[in-house]
Amino acid sequence: MLQAIRQSVPFAIGVVVIAAPLLTIALVLATSATKRVSAMFVIGWAAGITTVLGLIVAFVDTTVPSRGISPYALAVIRIGLGAILGFLAFRTAVAAVRSWHQRRAREAATPPAMIKKLASWSARRSFITGFSLSSINPKNLAPTAAGAAAILEASKAPVEQAFAIIVFTVVASLGIAIPTVLSAFGGQRINSALVRTAGWMTRHAEPISAIVLAVLCVVLLVKGIGGL
Repeated sequence: MLQAIRQSVPFAIGVVVIAAPLLTIALVLATSATKRVSAMFVIGWAAGITTVLGLIVAFVDTTVPSRGISPYALAVIRIGLGAILGFLAFRTAVAAVRSWHQRRAREAATPPAMIKKLASWSARRSFITGFSLSSINPKNLAPTAAGAAAILEASKAPVEQAFAIIVFTVVASLGIAIPTVLSAFGGQRINSALVRTAGWMTRHAEPISAIVLAVLCVVLLVKGIGGL
């Protein structure tokens, strides 16, 4: 059980950092929407992570022979995921450079239309958005799938796999959940700090995400090539 957690949690931490651009949504919801709407975004995010992990693990457990995935297949999966993360890292880095040039040119940053409408979201829309961002967004899907592969490699016991999925989900949801918790119990001073943090994240999230994506890419490629 501990081995499954130990091998998968680094990818959960990767999800936290990669999701940095999405923290703006969580921060704005925490400071401008109701507590219920803000909480439903976090719940939707966690549900999306759990669904992806659960589907991958359940599919492999029910379709692959009892001896588990072969080392060669795991190596190929890691190389494929690493290549995807490398491509995403490149795209994110290009976007970061473009944003940097825009700031140097003193172009006014225009908030996305979705950000402007966050305060009017319903709890249902908040949940669906959180679920979609964590389960469909390729930047989150790739490291989550890598975490599922790590769990499958470390354990074949359903109970141990389920516990590892829970731990992965909790860790991967920390970045999105913290603003909601702080806003609920911190008062106006914390809300002011969260607003400043949202601005900082908007400016620096892309280069941070690009670095983490690149690191995870290298880790997966090294493990995958080593397993061939």
